[in-house]
Amino acid sequence: MVLRTDEWIRHRLARTWPVFFQRFGRLRPIQRMVIPFVLEGRSLVVMAPAAAGKTEAVFAPLLELCVAEAWSSPAILYVAPTRALVNDMYRRLEPLPTWLRVSVGRRTEDHREVSGTRWPTVVLTTPESLDSLLCRFPQALASVRALILDEVHLVHGTDRGDQLRGLVYRLRRIVERTTDRRLRGYVLSATLDAPRRIGRHYLGDGFLVVRDPALRGFETPTFEAWTDERQAAETIVRWLRAHDVQKALVFVNTKPAAEKMGTALKRAWPYPQQVFIHHGRLPRRSRLDVETAFRTSETAICVATTTLELGIDIGDIDAVVLASPPPTFASFLQRLGRSNRRAALIRALAFYRDDVERALVETFFAMAEKGQMETRAYVPSLTAGLQQLLSYVVQKRGPGSSRTALQELTHGMGLRVDVEGWLQRLLRQGWLTVSQGLYRPGPRLMAAFERGWLHSLIGDVADSTATVIDSEGHVVAEIFWDPTVPPGSVLTIGGRTYRVEQVRGSTVIVRPQFGVSDSAAAPFPAAPPVYWSYRVGSELRPRLWPGLPPHVVPVVPSDEGWVVLHCFGYVHGRIWSHAVAHANHWRVLHADAVQTVLAAGALYDAVWNPPAASVWWALRQWRSDLERLWGQSRFYRMLSPPERLRHLARCLRWKAFARFLDGLDWQVLQG
Repeated sequence: MVLRTDEWIRHRLARTWPVFFQRFGRLRPIQRMVIPFVLEGRSLVVMAPAAAGKTEAVFAPLLELCVAEAWSSPAILYVAPTRALVNDMYRRLEPLPTWLRVSVGRRTEDHREVSGTRWPTVVLTTPESLDSLLCRFPQALASVRALILDEVHLVHGTDRGDQLRGLVYRLRRIVERTTDRRLRGYVLSATLDAPRRIGRHYLGDGFLVVRDPALRGFETPTFEAWTDERQAAETIVRWLRAHDVQKALVFVNTKPAAEKMGTALKRAWPYPQQVFIHHGRLPRRSRLDVETAFRTSETAICVATTTLELGIDIGDIDAVVLASPPPTFASFLQRLGRSNRRAALIRALAFYRDDVERALVETFFAMAEKGQMETRAYVPSLTAGLQQLLSYVVQKRGPGSSRTALQELTHGMGLRVDVEGWLQRLLRQGWLTVSQGLYRPGPRLMAAFERGWLHSLIGDVADSTATVIDSEGHVVAEIFWDPTVPPGSVLTIGGRTYRVEQVRGSTVIVRPQFGVSDSAAAPFPAAPPVYWSYRVGSELRPRLWPGLPPHVVPVVPSDEGWVVLHCFGYVHGRIWSHAVAHANHWRVLHADAVQTVLAAGALYDAVWNPPAASVWWALRQWRSDLERLWGQSRFYRMLSPPERLRHLARCLRWKAFARFLDGLDWQVLQG
């Protein structure tokens, strides 16, 4: 690979350099690598750490070509996993109409700047809204020259990731059949494993993988034991002062934790008006205000959940605080990547509640420093396949869809399913009609399309939600509401205190209350337990039990029976526990992410590596709990019972887990 100089690239980007790079003066390594390939018209998978400048590396040369060659609108399609990322990209591209005379528009649930009669040069959207555009205006998208898929690691391996795969397949067919021109594709990610295989999923063939060789290091992280929010807030303030930190992000895992930590920091920090709270249940306007205020403040603290892990531009952050272990290793990398983005070193403070939490975060730090990633096997989604089949039928509702075209769609998504069986069941249920071998939407499908939920694979929202409105009629938040909570109760939302005045069905009317209250409740649900891959356990166990090889699992006798310290994580720990109990005719007294307590007598001839049949039995026994945990969409419930079980089993990769267990040894230690 020949690296071009900044001067060469500046000359080639005569129009777009001032917009994207002038204020920095020089390019970053990934930008020097990517820009020449984009100018050549190559499709790419770009893998680089957070804030490395990979999005600009693709947008700048594409827009240079777009203006120079007068591409028709819409010319560039940008797809991000969240509306927040779309809004952030829109703000970053705001100078384009002035500088380049190209237009930018959003198509999301919140913004309808793109329609059948108004097509900007650059369309920014989410997978769900792209699904809607393909159903409503498929031929208008034939002019698209380049497709950018940002932050793909956030959806890959999920139902939404496979939905995106189907949408790209459909878009590519429209472009290539209408214009006889190949669609350029760009997959961008900060924490992507197996980039070549994933590139084939979204781009087909004929792409290059470009990696940023630079790995940011860490200052030695500071660890502090957790007592409560007040103690943690005081510790954070002392640490920020000791390290001369002006701006910090404090990450928590749940919305109640964000409210409690934000309230505690407002008390401990000398500038309470500069402490912000950001989570997904706050109104969009409130979140945007927090992002703007935090970005423009010289001194500030923001407490956030996963909502600020992403590429939203909130300015340069001096340090990151992990108030709890991140839910996954990928989440850990995203959170740490927010710190000191212009410097070579990452600065972090991490809290722990016990030895396991400390060992887990230390494991994450060690994996990150070695450049490791959680390897995540890919499993095609039956749910996404069914949703895309229905969406495609709506797209082709005029001429109709042939069975061959629907089979090609599912094959293009990597699925090998009984399409004929799906079609017959959907016909019987009123989702489809058929005439002369062509399938068209039935009444139920058109109703789903008109109501808008056809395009979403996100799990259903719980019924017990309510809208909180203040005395002036402004929406404060969408919350999970317990209808037995009486008027007069005190709530904390977004770091502010409110008193409940009235409850009218699903509407809660509140009045702002000055000051803070220790008795105020944060009316948001707790998140599931921290999840990590069972393979992370092999890194975690030696930290908890020094001297123990990674493939050895300790077994400790106790008064109740035997304690197995497996560290398999929340999901696979449960599956193993019930599988080994089934194989030995034991009883499970307790099972969590780290350990299992088994009621067992002598261990002579005990089976610790349960056979595949026992693993399968355990998965089926726990099936309903897993389905509730995942919050499956409507389309999952439309699958037949055998398909649902197959889908669940493949997502959990139970065969790979059974093989992993065969490679472990088990050692009895003294209690």
